[in-house]
Amino acid sequence: MTTIYFARHGQPDNPKGLIKGDLPGFPLDDLGRKQAEALGKKFSKRPIAAIYSSPLLRCRQTARIIKRYFPKLKVSYSKLVTEWRTKWAGKPGSDFAKSDFTEFVKHNEHPQQVARRMLKFCQLAKKRYSHQEIICVTHGGPIWALKRARENLSLDERPVDLLFPGEFYKVKC
Repeated sequence: MTTIYFARHGQPDNPKGLIKGDLPGFPLDDLGRKQAEALGKKFSKRPIAAIYSSPLLRCRQTARIIKRYFPKLKVSYSKLVTEWRTKWAGKPGSDFAKSDFTEFVKHNEHPQQVARRMLKFCQLAKKRYSHQEIICVTHGGPIWALKRARENLSLDERPVDLLFPGEFYKVKC
């Protein structure tokens, strides 16, 4: 059985409260760096075989901080675990909170598509790292979609139970 720790990146610098989506930028702020450091410490006692990351900056920075605890490993990047692709990127988060989620999914990557990408990552990781443990630094939305898909819950609802930055979801596959 392979264990994957899907860690949400640390808190990014986002003073305007924008929907980050897959926009470039958004480096970790001071709290985000501390959250990444805490993840590194938490995982440091685990026999981690690999570290993967979304290619977006906030995840890359989180993964690099975690990597300090695993100097023999390198960070690999996968677009399968990147953020939800949305036309809302760059808009105020308050706009999304007021939106009709049914309309939202019609014009953006559907949560089912996000879940499929994440499940594909799990399948590939299981083949490559059979009976090992790996870390994958990703985003709240994709972790939410993966968790709901694995629990056979609806993906047609607005995400309300996202992990906080610096938290993780453990998957055995």
